[in-house]
Amino acid sequence: MRRRSVSIDRNDARGRKVSFLAFSRVLPTVDWYAVGNSPGIASGYQEDRVVDIIQKEKAENDLVFVYIHWGKEKISHPEQYIRNYGKMMVDAGADAVVGSHPHVLQGVEYYKEKPIAYSLGNFLFPDYVSGLSADTGIMNFVVDDKITLEFFPYVILDNQIVGPSDTYIESQRRYLEGISYFVKAESLGNGGFVLLPKQ
Repeated sequence: MRRRSVSIDRNDARGRKVSFLAFSRVLPTVDWYAVGNSPGIASGYQEDRVVDIIQKEKAENDLVFVYIHWGKEKISHPEQYIRNYGKMMVDAGADAVVGSHPHVLQGVEYYKEKPIAYSLGNFLFPDYVSGLSADTGIMNFVVDDKITLEFFPYVILDNQIVGPSDTYIESQRRYLEGISYFVKAESLGNGGFVLLPKQ
């Protein structure tokens, strides 16, 4: 995997240089990999290379966000190796890590004051969702001195994303707090809640 095969997007936000990286640890065939000058998906399997890329991006940018396709489907808690990998990326310089692939919401944790959201579940994924896989939402990253997460829950019904009731929002607040790691979820009063590290 060469560095140029990694999905990198850089922006200037309020005077800060921000880098966005994307990797995948879930590929149906190695033909999907970006190799040499061929387009494709940046592999997340080679942890040492991912760490090297994050370190190089952090040296050139104020903030580094990592999006990674990883984990086992339909479980609400990430496997330990996923948690370890997320922390490894933070140690390398990632300011926030966001995961996908499990098709259900998974917990959040803060490691060294950096958020790791293990899976945001499904958002636009028709004909697949029911039960826990219908729980979805929008996550905002609030960047001040530290990065905090806000979550606005939604539900997928009849292949449409639907604004939920207050009862559903509260149940999702309690649920996400319960599957997270040392995180409290406080209502924002506007249909969402903020996820903060417990002190």
